[in-house]
Amino acid sequence: LGKLRMGKRVVALTSSAGSWGEYAVVSAKQVIPVSKQVPLEQAAMFFVNPAAAYVMTRRIFNVPAGESILQTAAGSALGRMIIRLGKKFGFKTINVVRRREQIVELKSLGADIVISEADGDIAEQVMKATNGKGVPFAVDPVGGATGTAVLRSLALGGKMLMFGTLSGEPITISPRELMTRDVTLSGFWLGNWMMQQSILGKLKLIRTLSGLILEGVLVSDVGESFPLERVAEAVRTAEKPGRGGKTLLKIANA
Repeated sequence: LGKLRMGKRVVALTSSAGSWGEYAVVSAKQVIPVSKQVPLEQAAMFFVNPAAAYVMTRRIFNVPAGESILQTAAGSALGRMIIRLGKKFGFKTINVVRRREQIVELKSLGADIVISEADGDIAEQVMKATNGKGVPFAVDPVGGATGTAVLRSLALGGKMLMFGTLSGEPITISPRELMTRDVTLSGFWLGNWMMQQSILGKLKLIRTLSGLILEGVLVSDVGESFPLERVAEAVRTAEKPGRGGKTLLKIANA
């Protein structure tokens, strides 16, 4: 396997160490070839957002055309990818944002419905938007009160994936909600999902993701880039709310 990767452009999935270094030693199983057609900045962000957005919506849920999926933190890079995936594959997106000023922007990207947490209870807004039916699919990276509201927004037999803990707070689950509405709540961790895939399956996924990046579906907005010696400044920039695109570290000349 290592010989097949020799001399090729790859992304490395470093499970035991970070990626903020000039060199890394990883197993050959943890490196994935990336097409030279994919711009360097996009290749640097190949995982986790593009893969997670695609896998959740197309592999785990396989949201049918015409059906709706609810997502929180919809203004994030991953949230925007799900909106564009919806436009490409024909499913509808109901998008939750914190700030009202994001509504017009996301609708311009193709979002079908955008609701703001500032306008009241999320579940009530979702039920109103769906004529009381709720949504069959939902993804949430926030947890806490937001994740709890998403759970209450599910339709009969609805399915929800949690893939983040942005709020740092747990969700509240009522056993009766799970029982009487037959809803399913699951966690999603991309690394675990990838380990369950065959080599051929992984290569097929990478080809699909590369194509969608080149189409502009799974691209990430690029913000400022910093050399490694300015890492502290890069982190401060990345933590600014409302920043314009992802902050990148340029580790070495490439």
